[in-house]
Amino acid sequence: MKGNAFQKQLWSFFLGGMTIVMLIAGKGKALVALQTCIIALGLPNTFQTCIVCYAVKIAMDMELHDDTYQNKTVSEGRYDKLSKRDNGFEFWSSSIFTPFKFVDYLITLNRQVPGPTEPPSLREAAHWIAMIVFPWYWIGVCSLMSELHICDPSQISLLKFDFSNKPLLHAQMITVSSFICFGLFIGLCLASACFSYEKAWVLGVGSYIFFVCLIALVRENIVKAYNMSGDVGRNLIAAGLFYPLCIAQMYAQLQLDRPKANVKINSCGSFAQASFKPRSIYG
Repeated sequence: MKGNAFQKQLWSFFLGGMTIVMLIAGKGKALVALQTCIIALGLPNTFQTCIVCYAVKIAMDMELHDDTYQNKTVSEGRYDKLSKRDNGFEFWSSSIFTPFKFVDYLITLNRQVPGPTEPPSLREAAHWIAMIVFPWYWIGVCSLMSELHICDPSQISLLKFDFSNKPLLHAQMITVSSFICFGLFIGLCLASACFSYEKAWVLGVGSYIFFVCLIALVRENIVKAYNMSGDVGRNLIAAGLFYPLCIAQMYAQLQLDRPKANVKINSCGSFAQASFKPRSIYG
């Protein structure tokens, strides 16, 4: 898409004029100031761009599998084969970008053949909004479902008090810790932006890192339980950059039955049977 010619000329003249004024006023020192400014602005943006590119690459790797290259759906190909052998899924059953279904629907709204994509339901949209605003609650729900091996979220409650129920206590501790970290992150960032606490955002970022670690901890338990590929680095990046999408993906995965066996597929395409035990921090 071509940009507006007037805007290009305007910004070119503006930047050129600003540079000329700085050179006339500061002479040799102006060049040093310009170089320092460019480096100060460019390095953080370059670092951030590299992280985002790597995160998108990891996310795409998590979405792609053999069925993708063979023009098959998940149910027609690998998922069907693995689920029949009680193997688990090897990959997440739903995409981390599932909440973007609404964007896909808007883009394809005027398409005649094969027609627009299916929009998300109101229940799904309500869940996604709740996961953005109240992520600590859903992290606790995912932790409790993972620990108790329950696929129906209506069967659990985080508001009960039972000191003999270790999985419940563990989930409640994660919920409270997530609430504190996320609340501190929002509060400190607002204090830095709206009030005179200029450096408060640094503490807010530290709180957010702890919040991300809690999500990654729950996500790692789910990865182990469902025999999926993944590692700590991927979990941290997914939780840090896409925390509501990450929580939604975990919540959808936990509503599926767990595998009874762990069948690894080697590079030759054959299966090797091994015993499988769902991971639990209480043994």
